[in-house]
Amino acid sequence: MKIVLTYFEPFGGRDFNASKATVMGLDIDADKIGLPVSWNDINSRLDEIFTDEPDYLFLLGEAGSISEPRLELEAHNISKGKDNKGVEKYLEKIVPEGLDTLNTTFISDDTFMISYDAGQYLCNCSYYLALSKAKESKVIFIHVPAFNETDGENKNHCVEVVSEMVKHLIELN
Repeated sequence: MKIVLTYFEPFGGRDFNASKATVMGLDIDADKIGLPVSWNDINSRLDEIFTDEPDYLFLLGEAGSISEPRLELEAHNISKGKDNKGVEKYLEKIVPEGLDTLNTTFISDDTFMISYDAGQYLCNCSYYLALSKAKESKVIFIHVPAFNETDGENKNHCVEVVSEMVKHLIELN
């Protein structure tokens, strides 16, 4: 069984991303791969991941507006924001001829916090593209709350909850 966990590099002028700290803290036998905060580079990085399609792909990203890790069940064909290279999108379609919404391929239950809005930034973009590329892979996006590098308590909590999420979802699927 091949599991891939992804995280994002820091963005917005910061030098830390909670998704990377969470993924690196997970004691799960998986490939752990960083994703660029770049509209122009995200697609090719996902192509690399799908060269040898994983059984399970867990994409992780940071959301400053949440207090608990949450499962994102939908990705929307919309992009907005300025990336780390200064490229800006404003309500542009990720895939011009694509569907407005794609749903996770995971079967989920109400064990964990869920959401139907992965935002409009690169978290949502990576999720939409991964769902559109997956043939057999189970794909889901997990948002973790933002925390800083010295906040061990929140990091440990996120690692614990995300570990439970991953193990539970694999058992269900």
